Amino acid sequence: MVFGHISFKLNTDTRKVYNRHGEETRITGNAYRLLELLCQRYPESVTMEDVAISFDLAGAKNYNEDYVRVLRGQITSILNADVIEYKNKVYALIGEVVKKDSIEDKKQIPATAEAVTPSKTAGLYWLLGSFALVVLVALLYFLYPKTKSLFQEKNPDDMVMIPAGEFIMGSTEQEIQQVFNDCKKDEGNYCVIEDYEAEYPRQTIVTADFLIDRKEISNTEYNNFLKQTGHKQQSDRYRNDTNLNGPNQPVVGVSWDDAVTYCSWSDKRLPTEEEWMKAGRGTNGHIWPWGNDWNPSNLNHGIGGDPGLDDSDGYLYSAPVGFDADISSYGVLNMGGNVSEWVADDFRPYAGNDKYHHSEYSFDNKVFLGGSYYASRADTRLAGRGYSPKDSPDIAIGFRCAKGK
Repeated sequence: MVFGHISFKLNTDTRKVYNRHGEETRITGNAYRLLELLCQRYPESVTMEDVAISFDLAGAKNYNEDYVRVLRGQITSILNADVIEYKNKVYALIGEVVKKDSIEDKKQIPATAEAVTPSKTAGLYWLLGSFALVVLVALLYFLYPKTKSLFQEKNPDDMVMIPAGEFIMGSTEQEIQQVFNDCKKDEGNYCVIEDYEAEYPRQTIVTADFLIDRKEISNTEYNNFLKQTGHKQQSDRYRNDTNLNGPNQPVVGVSWDDAVTYCSWSDKRLPTEEEWMKAGRGTNGHIWPWGNDWNPSNLNHGIGGDPGLDDSDGYLYSAPVGFDADISSYGVLNMGGNVSEWVADDFRPYAGNDKYHHSEYSFDNKVFLGGSYYASRADTRLAGRGYSPKDSPDIAIGFRCAKGK
């Protein structure tokens, strides 16, 4: 049996999965079993019990919804597409699946569909018309440089609307002392109290309507920007790091200026500190995107109580952008870890902070938020503020963009 989908083709005879380009993928083991089960049941949904039975592991405690979430993340990363949704405790495929008895019968398989052969005359007209169009586009592109921007393939918008209104920003003195104590437990002597005092005071802020990217900017998206614009980023230090340069991993090693330039090219901008925090904290002042309880299984990276790397989520370093283990109340992804993110603001004291000074307050230092794949629980809080010189790329800082409504 062959199952065709717009993003993949699955052959149950060979137990192989091919991507939309017809290339064999590395989807094997339980990831393959999950995808095959969903194809076989399509268009019906699948429960966790169905999944466990399919894996022949019914009742096995270690194979639960967190484990299936990891499999979904692996499939998403390999196919570079969201193909499985989880809603109301059931799993289902996103998009149509066509079933065929053999790989030779391809007419209705979306991923490898073959067009009906046109007549020779129609084919000749089509070829001549296409050639003329290519020549016209080439002339416009090379003879009139100002028209080049018309042909740039910018990334499609995938943004979340954040409505105008109030939200809670900052921390109280009691919260600052508590998180400092938590940091000391997790990290020993690496905690600096003035870093947490920079969150003071806790206050209610009102924002206007705005849009923010649902996901962090990926390496593929950023490399497309470099290719189309010829932008020379400030450092290539991490571009060849195989732990971090996967096509669907969030881009890191970009300076604040690089991030600003990318967002401007996309007809967007960096979010302000207030906007980023509202998108993550919601209207209830959540400590982490998912709520106020520390639960490492909700994270989209491998941190636990201690700082450092592990692969409890299936990824030793950053997870693919859009990995949906970490979702804010507005539906924005990966704000409680994965990589930290640049925002537009200078690292300065909040309005109303008449008590605490930080030695690094400066117009040359910019704020980054959100923690990263090696951060402790204290530093993945949404209220936490990081800072770095704007011309200083970092192995764990990426970004996303925003714009007004």
